[in-house]
Amino acid sequence: MKSIVLFGLKHSGKSSVASCLSRRMGLRCVDTDRLICEEFGFKSAREAFKARGKTGFKDLEYRACVVAAELARRERLIVATGGGIADNSPAMEQLSSFAATIYLRESADVLYERFMRKGRPAFLSEEKPAEEWARIYARRDRLYASRASLIIECSNRSIEEIADEIEYAR
Repeated sequence: MKSIVLFGLKHSGKSSVASCLSRRMGLRCVDTDRLICEEFGFKSAREAFKARGKTGFKDLEYRACVVAAELARRERLIVATGGGIADNSPAMEQLSSFAATIYLRESADVLYERFMRKGRPAFLSEEKPAEEWARIYARRDRLYASRASLIIECSNRSIEEIADEIEYAR
């Protein structure tokens, strides 16, 4: 059985579902955003993005996926990714090389509401964040769906229900 990679847009529940699956299956949970912080000395992925810019952050993200792949050679993992990894084709290829890839799909409106409660993310402009988000969501949704070995619809479902579906599918 392969490792499992969970991907999806910001605030789709990747880390929560990964943690739940890790407990249930007795597998180590790895978060690529945390790997970026641990491996490269940042306090948060947001800080890394601001410090390195989009291109530099993509490089860090790819390198974190290489670390995850190295870990997966020794043990099965549950991997949670950052919400923008769809825009990083080399990182997505790295993840697909060692794991079943599962897209946690949530509606654009629900995600926007969730992350705006915590303040506008760095990747959205101040002028028209809702319009910009709609474009980003549409593009990333297509990319995630094209890379997924399984798509889980998350709307109105608990973390436990989502984890149940993933366990049943494997």
